[in-house]
Amino acid sequence: MKLMNKKLILILTAVFLSFSGIIEGQNIDYDKMLKMKGVTSIFLSESMIKMMPKERMIKENVDFSGIAEKLTGIYIFTSENEQATAELKKTFSPMLVTTSKKFETLMFVKEDNSLLKLISKKQGNLFEDLYMLIDEKEDFVAIILRGKFEKNDLDKIISQSH
Repeated sequence: MKLMNKKLILILTAVFLSFSGIIEGQNIDYDKMLKMKGVTSIFLSESMIKMMPKERMIKENVDFSGIAEKLTGIYIFTSENEQATAELKKTFSPMLVTTSKKFETLMFVKEDNSLLKLISKKQGNLFEDLYMLIDEKEDFVAIILRGKFEKNDLDKIISQSH
């Protein structure tokens, strides 16, 4: 995927990877997604995240430890075939709609047939769960940071990335 602002995308991806169904009306059915054929699933619990050394949470001179302290879990789902891609897209499609009142698109990058979106449920200055969705023609990736974050947490990371 060619991206217009590669540094920003690399930093956002580092947030999600360095810690290594209908959505509108209810929560994501994680158990269902874990059982899907052709979907690779990764989960990191709150305990596992807290065991990670702080040095590993600093990427490209950006300190992600403030967000890491507020995480209650990380889920990563990637599709491996056409059917799995279709199923993941169906699961997350309510979030990809720009008119959703339940979710706010924090940023997106679209290039050719690729779309990357950073989405959250927002209430005032509080963001509940962050979703990074990468939608390509043949692949789909969903990275979910479970937790509650303040606007300041995200502002700090964005200001450090410049």
